[in-house]
Amino acid sequence: MSRPHSDKKLTRLISKAAGTVALVAGLSLPALHLLINYQHELAEVETLSRIHGSLVTSAINKNPVMWRFEEHKLQGMVEDRAPDRQHATVHRILDTDRQPLASSAGEALAWPRITSEMVLYDATRPVGYYRVERSLRDLLHENLLFAAGGLLLALLIVFPLRSLPLRALRQSQERLEHMAHHDVLTGLPNRALLEDRLNQAIFYAQRYERFVSLVFIDLDNFKTINDSLGHDVGDELLRQTAQRMTQAVRRTDTVVRMGGDEFVIVLFDQPEKAETITGTIERIREQVATPMSIGRHTLRVTCSMGLATYPHDGRDSHTLLKNADAAMYRAKELGRNNFQFYTAEMNSKLKERVSLQQGLLRALENEEFGLVYQPQILARTGQTVGVEALIRWQHPEFGLVPPARFIPLAEETGLIVPIGEWVLRTACRQNKAWQQQGLPPVKVSVNVSPRQFKEKSWTATVAQVLAETGLDPKYLELEITESLIMEDVERAIEIMNTLQEMGVQLSIDDFGTGYSSLSSLKHFPVARLKIDQSFVRSLPDSEDDCSIAMAVIALGHRLKLKVVAEGVETEQQRVFLHDNECDEMQGYHFSRPVSAQEIEQQFLAAPLAPLSDAA
Repeated sequence: MSRPHSDKKLTRLISKAAGTVALVAGLSLPALHLLINYQHELAEVETLSRIHGSLVTSAINKNPVMWRFEEHKLQGMVEDRAPDRQHATVHRILDTDRQPLASSAGEALAWPRITSEMVLYDATRPVGYYRVERSLRDLLHENLLFAAGGLLLALLIVFPLRSLPLRALRQSQERLEHMAHHDVLTGLPNRALLEDRLNQAIFYAQRYERFVSLVFIDLDNFKTINDSLGHDVGDELLRQTAQRMTQAVRRTDTVVRMGGDEFVIVLFDQPEKAETITGTIERIREQVATPMSIGRHTLRVTCSMGLATYPHDGRDSHTLLKNADAAMYRAKELGRNNFQFYTAEMNSKLKERVSLQQGLLRALENEEFGLVYQPQILARTGQTVGVEALIRWQHPEFGLVPPARFIPLAEETGLIVPIGEWVLRTACRQNKAWQQQGLPPVKVSVNVSPRQFKEKSWTATVAQVLAETGLDPKYLELEITESLIMEDVERAIEIMNTLQEMGVQLSIDDFGTGYSSLSSLKHFPVARLKIDQSFVRSLPDSEDDCSIAMAVIALGHRLKLKVVAEGVETEQQRVFLHDNECDEMQGYHFSRPVSAQEIEQQFLAAPLAPLSDAA
């Protein structure tokens, strides 16, 4: 059934119901008035006939034979008993044939009327009747006034009863439609309304030879803010961001919240010039990136945007949305806080991304992951004192997939937690196996992802893995990035203290690329700082990198920490780091990441310095 027809039918039903209720209400007042007064009049007439009939009976019994011949007395009796002529009441004395012997009125009363009679007795013999009659015309006239009032009441009832439910129904339908097509949090149109708005824009562009631009927007690092500051702050950030996007575009454009921290903007009736579209997108990006105050927090959030334009990048809503999404992911890959126009090759990359994401779901099950190990060398002696465990993925379709391609995907989907646990368990098991083979003990370093570190059960997982594998905690080192621990310093210190109490060693990975303060650094229970390879790459030619490396080494030693340099690839780098008293090094100059068997043969078979000297 079509909706207009359904609405008409419902309107008719409500109108009939309202009319029925109004009719009942309008008639009930005069009907009730009539019923009550009729019963009152009837009772009064009956009472009068009984009382006066009894008095006449008494007079008859005093003069049994002659009473009917004394007409003047009879007439006097009925006239004396009918003083209420204003009620149009007549008293009559009748014989047994109901012929009047005496009457208080000569003419009959107007119709309708009510009558009550009482039998008159001479001793026990009936000799006549005492009748009281009353006209109801005055009552009916009075009731007509009540009927008019009832009609007015019915009119006053029928219109509200008819209009209010219909208005409430329409308002309810409008609210339901709004809720079905708009986001509850931001009030923006939602995914359900997007297709309709986009199709309208495409139809207009087809008719008038114009263009439609679709902008797919994803907020950068929103999840970090939401997880660290709470959902209330995250919700308010989304509301303010939605308002800013709406203010940055025209009234004819449509801002849509797709869900989570994803938005889509339909730029209606666009010219072909890319400069105009670029200006609009830059305005959106600047509006979003402006710092906002939420409670006691001042936050700045950036966004990555992808843009697809009708008809060049798609001729239907589905294609445009898919291509704008692909462009947005490209913007994220290029460092976030930027925008990218769609290009054809993005589709193949998007398909590959989807395929990798689906492959991650079954990679653990199918045992497609493997670990390789890169030795960590003691700078003073050149001996191996540890290895860093690095994950590799042998994809059945794409071959060997480097971590840089699948680790971000695993982080986004949450699969990094079970994958990280597998890496930890496998690395600990391998290190214990080396010890059981009689090889000198070394520490094994395992990287911890931000998602893992935030898991409430993370420390319990580490303890469980150590118990299962039998590895002494002092031979396990967990590498935590500088930026990760600075997100929530107090909680990070609490977790790190728990791990240290277990006996697990901790190191800060990629030191110098984050934003940790020296006041915070002195509280971290870490054993090592790892100089990021970006500062090692240009040694010893870059004066700036030389200064940074020397400062990190000096800072680490001042804090009584060991310093490890990553990415050492040349002899000149090794010499510079050795001369500046860097404690340990790792990189291609010593070895690429290799299998466990190669570590055994090439690095662990040689005599090693005791771990106490190396640690």
